[in-house]
Amino acid sequence: MPVTLKSTVGLIKGTPKSYTEEELKENLATDVIILKVERMRTMDLNRNLKDTEIVKIVCKAKDLPANVELYGCFFKVELYLFPIKQCKNCWAFGHRKEKCWRTTKCRECGENHAGGSCKRKSCINCGGSHDPTDRQCPEKKKQIQINLTMQQEKMTYREARAKWNEQNQYKLLSNEEEFPDITPTLHKRNPTSTQYKTIRGTTKKPDHQLLPSAPQTKVSYADKVKEKAQSQFVENSHKTND
Repeated sequence: MPVTLKSTVGLIKGTPKSYTEEELKENLATDVIILKVERMRTMDLNRNLKDTEIVKIVCKAKDLPANVELYGCFFKVELYLFPIKQCKNCWAFGHRKEKCWRTTKCRECGENHAGGSCKRKSCINCGGSHDPTDRQCPEKKKQIQINLTMQQEKMTYREARAKWNEQNQYKLLSNEEEFPDITPTLHKRNPTSTQYKTIRGTTKKPDHQLLPSAPQTKVSYADKVKEKAQSQFVENSHKTND
């Protein structure tokens, strides 16, 4: 079972570096069980790991506590967001290079060769003209939202992805420029000819009365295909009878 389903991971900022992980685990006071404490580390210019004042805690609970107490001081607990997995072999999301089963892809152009000095930029994930690791990549933003949903609602990756797709499946269809209405456009009459014109308080009626336009029927793509198939069937039947 994924860790996100049976526990919750949080961050505590501002803890003194002198406190060890064991000491923190024993002395952090809260209303939930703390399974693990891990101090976050960063790498300096010489590629040496150094401790920070940020501590990651794993709690045996569905929800994180608002804060924890340490020697009479209270620290706010924030939700820890797991880093997104991105392969450095094929540059797709969801797995690491060590477990990649796909063909090596170029980081620049996305073709089937090792990265080199390609000038053309083409993201392997969204097709955009940028690097696949770009923070503004639409697919990367999608993965961040899926990752957040997994941790907030205790879902598996598949469940969180299905929920995201369900919530965003009509986003593109709302763009009328990309998906115009296929309803046949009827000739529009001059709207002023059907209105009364008032000149100096005198009402002038139109010379003739226009009948209301017939209601327009929307024609779907499926109806067009069905009509074409029926027409072809009738034509073939006539040829057989002849």
